[in-house]
Amino acid sequence: MARLARLSLPSQVHYVRVYGAADISLMPMLEDLDAMLSLFSKVVSLHHVDMTGYAILPSQIDFLITPRNSAEDVSKFTQAFCRLYSRYFNDAYRRSGALWHGRFRSCVVQGKNRCLNALLYMEWLPETKGYQEAVLYPWSSYSHHAGLRNDYFMAPGKEYW
Repeated sequence: MARLARLSLPSQVHYVRVYGAADISLMPMLEDLDAMLSLFSKVVSLHHVDMTGYAILPSQIDFLITPRNSAEDVSKFTQAFCRLYSRYFNDAYRRSGALWHGRFRSCVVQGKNRCLNALLYMEWLPETKGYQEAVLYPWSSYSHHAGLRNDYFMAPGKEYW
């Protein structure tokens, strides 16, 4: 049986989540965070998407992205990120094998204030899962939006302003 096509629309915000394989923490060490942000920048520019938010948790990575030109850019962005991050992670931690569990999940975010609500949910997700407060959690876009760090690859959504 063939897989169903994903719903993906150009110029619409998409909430994307990828799950890590069991017993693997996806979060890089704090000293590796710059490499991760550099990887985000590379993939964002390569696949013509605007990233509004992200959250990296031990078991999953969430993105809020908007494809600029083509609906396929959501899949291309996610696949490229997963490939490059797997290579980086396996090299950095001297391991081999799959890093991801299953296919990525995504949904189109539509409606008044839904993008802003999704961004707030994503950035406060680490705190709700029992990790540090959002202000102290460096592995999300909260630091960028709070003015604590400049993630140069970020493109705030219309609702944010």
